[in-house]
Amino acid sequence: MKKAKTAAVRKKKELSTSLFPKIERRMLAVNAGLLTRAVSLLVDFLLLRFTIAIPFVKKVLSFYEQAGITVYEANSSINSSEVFNISRAYFEAHPEILNQLYLWFIGMFAAFWLYFSLMEFFFGQTFGKMLVKLAVIRDERPSVKDARALRPSILQCLLKNIRWIPFLPLIMLWPIDLLFVIFRKDKRSLSEVMSGTKTVQYVEY
Repeated sequence: MKKAKTAAVRKKKELSTSLFPKIERRMLAVNAGLLTRAVSLLVDFLLLRFTIAIPFVKKVLSFYEQAGITVYEANSSINSSEVFNISRAYFEAHPEILNQLYLWFIGMFAAFWLYFSLMEFFFGQTFGKMLVKLAVIRDERPSVKDARALRPSILQCLLKNIRWIPFLPLIMLWPIDLLFVIFRKDKRSLSEVMSGTKTVQYVEY
């Protein structure tokens, strides 16, 4: 009876730890390639577009409407110089509105950064990565046969996704990461090298 209870507790513990992510001894993990990374990023981008980016764009357009610029004019390339001059004059006269615009812009990319960082910290995956069976893990071979040993820290996840912060030189990580994935043998990006993580694709066997 005691043995059965101990086995049940052990099984429950194994199930709870195996939730991060589903990379276990019964699964084979290989370094993620460029195509699967691109597909997962596209899925995440579409998700973020409808949940975060569209509300942000609507807010920006509301600022333009306050300046007397219609939504059509703001989105049109026709008379773009005139639209630019009107908006510049308006924002110069109302610096508090421009400050709000900057805050919304920074907030949108901060939300992107936190989405990727927190999802990879808690689940090892974003929704896009779940779709193509990718996961972010530590770049090491754990000595303990426990899924938690593969889990990157929150600092590692924040550092890995720091390219989402829209300031130089951080945004330069995008093209550099691409080159690293293409030319490195282990297909790790510079962001992953700096953070001590790697993205793998796992397959059950």
